[in-house]
Amino acid sequence: ALKQVRVADSPRMAHLGNPGTADALTDGTTPLSMIGGGFRGIAAATRGLASPAGVRAAAQAIGSTRALAFSSELGVAAQPVIPRWAFYGAWGISGAAVLCDAGIKVADAPVEKRLPTAAYQAAFHVPASLVIPAVIIHKIVHGVSHMKALQKLPPRMALLAPVAAAVGSIPVVVPVVDHGTEFLLHSVRLASILGLEEHGSTEAHGKPKNE
Repeated sequence: ALKQVRVADSPRMAHLGNPGTADALTDGTTPLSMIGGGFRGIAAATRGLASPAGVRAAAQAIGSTRALAFSSELGVAAQPVIPRWAFYGAWGISGAAVLCDAGIKVADAPVEKRLPTAAYQAAFHVPASLVIPAVIIHKIVHGVSHMKALQKLPPRMALLAPVAAAVGSIPVVVPVVDHGTEFLLHSVRLASILGLEEHGSTEAHGKPKNE
């Protein structure tokens, strides 16, 4: 039987350490401060881009910056009030963060495990990092924007209210989707099916379960 996997062991959250996503977003750390810290780390890592080690360090810094993975959700939430280039840019940042996170795990896997590791990462990141949260956030924006109560507000406030509601829901939506997707993958024993579980560890996560 599969051992219980901690929140910190999920493909998207392994770099958070012991605290889970909910802790990281409710302990006084804001998404903006997380993004700011991540960009500072990325800037430091990119100074050595001329070397393979520098490229890897930059990719690791991008992939390990948790907030970058849900910048697409911010883009979806703010879509009514931001230009198209900012919306697509947010999705580009999310895509880059996901590719870097998954790419580092694939590169660190044994050669014979790289394809299964890539499949596991895709099975997690596509729904949990890109699709499901964006759909939920979009539904929130759409639902709030059609509330009759908004008709009593000034036009500017009526435009910003759905955005505020969607942005405020991100700290709830993201961890719920993360946990749910991870639970589903373990329920169907995907790591075992792909041959990534050996001796009580899950190579897809890049770290032992029993740490």
